[in-house]
Amino acid sequence: MGGKGKLASERDGRTAAGAAERIARKYLIDANGRIRIVTYFIQKMPDQPTDYFRYFAVAPDQRRWGLGLTGVGHTVVKPGSAYPPGRHPDDHQFDWRHGRVLHAMQIVLITGGQGWYESKAMGRRRVEAGTAFVLLPKVWHRYRPDLASGWVESWIEVQGPVVDNLLRSKVFSPASAVQRVPGAAGL
Repeated sequence: MGGKGKLASERDGRTAAGAAERIARKYLIDANGRIRIVTYFIQKMPDQPTDYFRYFAVAPDQRRWGLGLTGVGHTVVKPGSAYPPGRHPDDHQFDWRHGRVLHAMQIVLITGGQGWYESKAMGRRRVEAGTAFVLLPKVWHRYRPDLASGWVESWIEVQGPVVDNLLRSKVFSPASAVQRVPGAAGL
């Protein structure tokens, strides 16, 4: 289809799930002079549950694929709240006093609030919205939101040969585990 398009009408509506959507129709004139009507929908994604985490067994195809997703989570920690909220499996549970050592790699993205990350290689670092930190296998670490601000975190856990190669190649290093992520604040 070629030619000019003219926006004919637009309206706002609600889906059954309550997500806002915009319906638009365009009248287009194609190369043969015929009018074509194109309807499209722009829909806001429904809100995610505020807090969740899931851990998965290592997939049988992980070696062949090179990478396996073994955990994922999202948490909104309100100011003054205990951290971490909820109970994780024993090999993942931690508190600020003791920290922890994982056997997989996790990437944590902070999109709101601020807090602290600490490891032996980096010492204690302030983290804020728009910061990601990598939790490397066999590296002691601890982190928590500031009690005054709380924070919003999303994270993934991955394992497999691709992760092993990245670690051997020193793409990820305990000394540079905290990085700014442009555009990530407020996601």
